Amino acid sequence: MSRPRTLISLLVWDSPRYTGNLLSNLEWAPPGRNCHLHIIDQGSDAPTRDLLRAWVPAQKRVTAELLPENIGYGAGHNRSYARGKTIFPNGFDYFITINSDVLFGQPEWADVLVDAMEATPHAALGGPFAYTETPLGGGRRLLMPATVDQGKRGEFAFITGAVAIIRATAVTELGLFDEIYTPAYFEDQDMVQRYTHFGWGQVYIDLPVLHGYLGDAERVNQTKNNELQKRYGDFKDKNMKTYVSRWQYEKNKNSLAKENLKSRFNLLYFPSVG
Repeated sequence: MSRPRTLISLLVWDSPRYTGNLLSNLEWAPPGRNCHLHIIDQGSDAPTRDLLRAWVPAQKRVTAELLPENIGYGAGHNRSYARGKTIFPNGFDYFITINSDVLFGQPEWADVLVDAMEATPHAALGGPFAYTETPLGGGRRLLMPATVDQGKRGEFAFITGAVAIIRATAVTELGLFDEIYTPAYFEDQDMVQRYTHFGWGQVYIDLPVLHGYLGDAERVNQTKNNELQKRYGDFKDKNMKTYVSRWQYEKNKNSLAKENLKSRFNLLYFPSVG
């Protein structure tokens, strides 16, 4: 039996230290078998783009797009997913999202993710980073990173997109990221809610990986982040309200059906057929 085909999507935005460290890390810890890494740069300045221009041509099974601006987290990964049709003309089985602020602790880490999904056919997605959710009253909830033990026991609310593997058949059935959450926040939670609402599961996958190890100061270009705030307003608050309205009110949640997802959520990405 041939190895499942896996497309890996990395979004980059003005984090030269994170990006440089991850690219070096991937030389030591290549993803694994039958994988292709597609990188989308979202309008970074020269230092980050120069890293990519020097690194990508020297790699096997790696491609990159350098976009003029930040199109957002969901839209970026949706674009990678659509690009997979060219990269894997006969289709692919899994889609992995990774942040630029991660470092993997072992080679063939994507194989670990794929093997876990192959062993858990009811799971739409899985990954090593999960959050617990505690109701605080008044619609507020406290989110905390799940421990390894909590993850292994399934005591978590959702897998995050920092490192996540998503089953392509689930995407075909229920879509990937909803771009109503552009530029960022809550799109991965929304995806998990959609999948689990319609009967899919999620699985915690224990994997040695660091996330956000340099802190928030390195995460974004603050000037460009301020520009996003001017363009979209307080998008974190707006997206939280969208998410709460959609998934924490039983009337709204229970009115959803697979047949009306595309009409109800017109910015939800579905892969084209054919």
